[in-house]
Amino acid sequence: MTTAARVEQLRPVWNALLRAEALALPRVHLVLRAAHGLSLSEFTVLRVVAEHEPASMTELQHQAIMSAAGITRVIAALDGAGLVERRRTADDRRLLFAHMTAKGLSCLNAAQSTVDAEVSALLDGRCSGDDLAAAARVLLTLGDAATLDR
Repeated sequence: MTTAARVEQLRPVWNALLRAEALALPRVHLVLRAAHGLSLSEFTVLRVVAEHEPASMTELQHQAIMSAAGITRVIAALDGAGLVERRRTADDRRLLFAHMTAKGLSCLNAAQSTVDAEVSALLDGRCSGDDLAAAARVLLTLGDAATLDR
């Protein structure tokens, strides 16, 4: 296959990704904010804390794919809302770790249900199971390739 032919195959995928991101993410963000008072970034970080608890700020930064300043801002907001706690370790007082609170876990579970419902509303009846599996494979491949290049 020529380079031009490959570009013609890839371009619609890239354009569709950009369009979906521009339209779907703000919609999910608005629903999260209205229902739970969370931004999409706060939801993402809360999910990562739950999956990697206790999570260092560096680990959160990498897993949530955010800047150090962004993680600091989001964790401060989540801590202020009582959803996570920041704790220092006894071994190295310089390191901060995020821990999920009971309130945070409850909020995350409710918010995840909201996100699941919103994504279902967007995709149910529009994509088959095979379509969703193929989309997931393409997006995971793209994310993995971009990660390798970092």
